[in-house]
Amino acid sequence: MVFWTRNWMKTRIHMIGMLAASFLYSLFFTVNHLALGDWAPASLRRLMDGTAITPMQYQVLVPWMARIMDPLLPALPNINHLNAIEFILEFGAVFGLLAVFLWGTYCLLGDAYPEEDKRLFRLIMLWLAFLFFTIALPFHYLTPRILLKAFYPYDIPAVVFFMIGCVAALRGQMLLFYTAFIVGTVNRETTCFLTVFLLLVAWRTRPKKALLFHAVAQAILWLGIKAWLFHLYARNTDPAYCTVGGLFKNSVYANTQLYFLAIWALLPSVYGFLWIPLLLVWRHIRSDSLKRGIWLVPIFHVAMFVPGELLELRIYAEMLPLVVWGVVFGLAALLSKPQLSPQQI
Repeated sequence: MVFWTRNWMKTRIHMIGMLAASFLYSLFFTVNHLALGDWAPASLRRLMDGTAITPMQYQVLVPWMARIMDPLLPALPNINHLNAIEFILEFGAVFGLLAVFLWGTYCLLGDAYPEEDKRLFRLIMLWLAFLFFTIALPFHYLTPRILLKAFYPYDIPAVVFFMIGCVAALRGQMLLFYTAFIVGTVNRETTCFLTVFLLLVAWRTRPKKALLFHAVAQAILWLGIKAWLFHLYARNTDPAYCTVGGLFKNSVYANTQLYFLAIWALLPSVYGFLWIPLLLVWRHIRSDSLKRGIWLVPIFHVAMFVPGELLELRIYAEMLPLVVWGVVFGLAALLSKPQLSPQQI
């Protein structure tokens, strides 16, 4: 009992340390992210007023939260009111992102290494995952600045909901999965890839009929939410920008000709170059479901070729947790082996 209590105290101290580091990191990231400034056609004020162009206006969760906050915050001295709302929402989103990442990684490590004598090992790998994630995140939003970057208030929340959905799918927590899926879809449409992730991780372990039922149910939910938002903001479409029926921008020309050389100079830095160690440790990842789920990363890259400008690495940030988990669980498998022969290294 004394041994268990001491271990629990050590774990709690580590968690407090991680949350303190998350708080400081969130301040750093929020200030630098907001410093990029809004993109005028989709500024937070226009998103709040419902006058931004589509598809940005479809991302309504954060603007609606800002509208709720707007009358609750009186005019603050020496500070712009809208800036205060942006800071509160972005800081909360970044801190929530790091907290969810720590929670998800801790749960997955606990599932993979449940033994009591692995507690310190789990904490070390958790710190390593936190380090990888916080180093890689600015590559998607802050650096490098080949293309003019801007702050979009729904970017970080999109990663939060997607990560919750991934953890829930890996652990079979379907109520949590659907909560993240529905709320996340109101925030951004990329939650449709959570359905693909669920099919990848569960296809070999769960009844096919049940999985197909979930896929159909999620398609109905996703299409229903998007149809509602499309109807709500049907007049916001700018034909010169949102060229595919008001749903998204066709970026094929920009990706294949306009920014082609810059893309190939920048794209290797995606995920903070962590895709390189991921390839090196790939065969050591023990979790088959996680390995199958990571296949979503190349699928996502191919899918984003049309609607996304590839120079904007922010569009890939939802895949970052999967890449980090792949690297960490591959390293964990290597480090936990009693001996390694030259052929295994």
